[in-house]
Amino acid sequence: MNLLSTPAGLRAVTIRFLATMLLGVAIASGASAQCNPNLTLTHSGTSCAGTDTLLLTGIDSLVQITWYDDTTVVSTGTDSVYVPTQAGIYHAVVATSTCADTTTALTVAAIPSATITVQGSLSRCPGDSVRLTAPTGNTYLWSNGDTTRIIYTHVAGPYNVTVTNAAGCTAVSGNDTMVILTPVQPDVTISSDAGDTICMNTQVTFYAQSVNGGSNPQYQWKRNGANVSNTPTYIGTLLHDGEVIWCVLTSNAACATPRRDTSVAITMTVLANPSVSISGSDVLCTGDTTTLTAQPAGSSYLWSTGATTASVQLAAAGSYSVTVTDAYGCSAGTAPHVLTAPSAQQAAITQNGDTLSTAATAQFYQWYYDGTVIAGATGPVTPATASGFYQVATIDSNGCRSTSAAVAIAVSGVADIAAISGMQVYPNPGNGTFAITWTDGTSRSVDITDAMGRIILAEDNITDRRRQYDLSGVAAGCYYIHVTQSSQSRTAKLVIAR
Repeated sequence: MNLLSTPAGLRAVTIRFLATMLLGVAIASGASAQCNPNLTLTHSGTSCAGTDTLLLTGIDSLVQITWYDDTTVVSTGTDSVYVPTQAGIYHAVVATSTCADTTTALTVAAIPSATITVQGSLSRCPGDSVRLTAPTGNTYLWSNGDTTRIIYTHVAGPYNVTVTNAAGCTAVSGNDTMVILTPVQPDVTISSDAGDTICMNTQVTFYAQSVNGGSNPQYQWKRNGANVSNTPTYIGTLLHDGEVIWCVLTSNAACATPRRDTSVAITMTVLANPSVSISGSDVLCTGDTTTLTAQPAGSSYLWSTGATTASVQLAAAGSYSVTVTDAYGCSAGTAPHVLTAPSAQQAAITQNGDTLSTAATAQFYQWYYDGTVIAGATGPVTPATASGFYQVATIDSNGCRSTSAAVAIAVSGVADIAAISGMQVYPNPGNGTFAITWTDGTSRSVDITDAMGRIILAEDNITDRRRQYDLSGVAAGCYYIHVTQSSQSRTAKLVIAR
């Protein structure tokens, strides 16, 4: 074998040259083992870096041993054992005082990588698997017995892999431990700040409380099935009777099974507020009191006056309102009830002969004689048929009553007129055709009125002793003949009957 044709031969020539220069030793060229003819380099291990030992044997004499990784010096000394820490092509040069021997080269293979790549988390839910990948090698042996590069496992426990490369070098990974998490069940419950029974137009706040919702629970509120809010609370306005509220929770907790939970629904009972009204008069007559009553009957009342009874008695005009609260706590109020106090027109009596009248405007009239009702005397005018005390009571359009003062009336009547002038009316009663006679020709005037004081007939300067009249065209009833003579006025009743 020509040593110069190999890297080792070239290195040997170089070493001889250096030895000659440095040590003064003459080394014969072309010899590889001149000083130590039995020199041998062997593996003492697996031929893999980190687990291999290079051993020199057959050394008879030496001054220095130089170890090489290819052309790089990795150790110099007298140690015949070298432990390579990395892959390479190793040889040794053994020099004596007279020569240098170069060994054959031995290859030391690299140790493979054994770091496991984990896809995802090693903490898994029951039934989930994790992917474990070994680095590139020639053969694989996992701690669970699998021999593929990639495995999927869903069993808790530590996992490692032994990787062997093409050179037969092996490496064992560290343990990667898979943990099976305990499954949790999400739960959501809801409540409201007003319960499930409310009064109309009450605003209600609903709250969701979750268990096992995770770090970011999602809420979806439903109102009669429609989505209304996705926050932990929902504010319900204008709720109606029978509406249903519930919430759906979506959990992001690890191993939440199932992910969603639906709360028990709240069915709302919405009570109508009471329909409140005030009954009673709108008019307060002078000197009177009136009573206002709240409807309907309730548990409590509050009037604008501060009164807390169902009815209040009032003596002054004004604006009054009330709030009624029922047994469920629902309340409502009324619009103002305006109570007016109009000034009533005071009835007063005017006498014209034996005819009495009042100027008061009223819906109803009633005349009294000595405190007793005069039957049929229900107009603004009535005859005074007898001497005594007369009064008139009126009721106006507001329902307010007014009673005049009692007035003393002295009635002269037909007999008085007859005594002066011998006046007679006949027939009386009659059918409307009658005559009036006087015993003298004194000038006089005659007015005939109905019971309301309306003039039916009027004549002046009558000097006839007999005067014929025809009232057959007027309605039957009571009429009054007013005669004025010599500054005296008297009234006689005329009754027309058919």
